Formats: sequence, structure tokens, C-alpha cells
Amino acid sequence: MQNLISFYKQLEGYNDNWFLFGGPIKTYKNRIEEKLKKLYRSLKEQYPDKEINELTHHEFGRHSHASHLLNKGLENGLPREVIYEIIAERLGDTIEVIRKTYAHPYENKYSEKTKQLIN
Repeated sequence: MQNLISFYKQLEGYNDNWFLFGGPIKTYKNRIEEKLKKLYRSLKEQYPDKEINELTHHEFGRHSHASHLLNKGLENGLPREVIYEIIAERLGDTIEVIRKTYAHPYENKYSEKTKQLIN
């Protein structure tokens, strides 16, 4: 890290605001994590009797991305297997993992209701 900072300090126009990590300025990732933790705390206070499954920013992003691709694929009339294959390739997973982790709402008898709810 110090080598990288030393390298950039030699460039014309360098100033200490070039780096978002390792200093007083928090990284984008950390800000997202803080916002998610705040959201989860709020949800747990609002719904103390419910089990709240907390996702990390990475998991949240993956699930959001996969859900978005599923919805877009279904809207465009692509066959589910093609959609699963595309998502599996993008996320580096198998089609079976995509089906079990992200696509299960679309696999059950309520898929039309699920689509209406999400869209």
C-alpha cells in the first residue's frame, strides 16, 4: 500500500484526496456496510419477533443483480434455462446454484404472483 501511495505522490497534481481507503475518508464498501447494518438494526427494532436474514453488501449486490437479470429475462420472454445460464456465467456459479439460490421463487406455483409483486 505504501508503495502505491509513494508512486502516486510523484504524479503531477497529486493530493491527499486521491485515496479513499486507509484514512479518514471511508471506502464506498464501508459506507454501504454501515447503511446495511443501520437498516438491519431498524428492521429488528420494528419487527422483534421476526428473524431478519442479514446480507453483506456483496451478497446484497449479487442477489439484486441476479434478481434484476431474472426479471429482465422473463420480461423479454427468454426461456428460464437460458436466463439461469447467463446469470451463472456472470456470477461464476453453476445453473443449479442459481436455481437454488436466486430462482426458487420463479420455480414454484406462485411464480406469476411473485413476478407481479417484483415488477
